[in-house]
Amino acid sequence: MKGMTPIVKTIARVVGAPIILFGIYIVVYGHLTPGGGFAGGVILALGIMLLMLAFGKEPALRKLPERRASFLDSLGALGFWAIALLGFAGGYYF
Repeated sequence: MKGMTPIVKTIARVVGAPIILFGIYIVVYGHLTPGGGFAGGVILALGIMLLMLAFGKEPALRKLPERRASFLDSLGALGFWAIALLGFAGGYYF
C-alpha cells in the first residue's frame, strides 16, 4: 500500500509530530497521574499508527526496522525486570 490521499498525508504531517511529542510528555510525567504511563504509550502507538496508515509501511520500517523494534521491546522488558529485582534486593516489593 502506497499510502493515502494527499489530504490525509498533509494532515498526518501536521498533527503526527505533535501527537508523538504529547505522547512522550505523558510518558515522562505519567508518574504524576494514575495510569499516565499507559496512556502515554497508547498515544505514542496511535501517533505512529497514524503515520503508517497515511504513508504506508515502508517509510516506517526505514526509520525503525523490525529488528531494532524487537531489540527495544526486549530491552524494555529487561529494564522492567531489573527494576523489580532492585526492589527485592533493597528489601522492598516491586
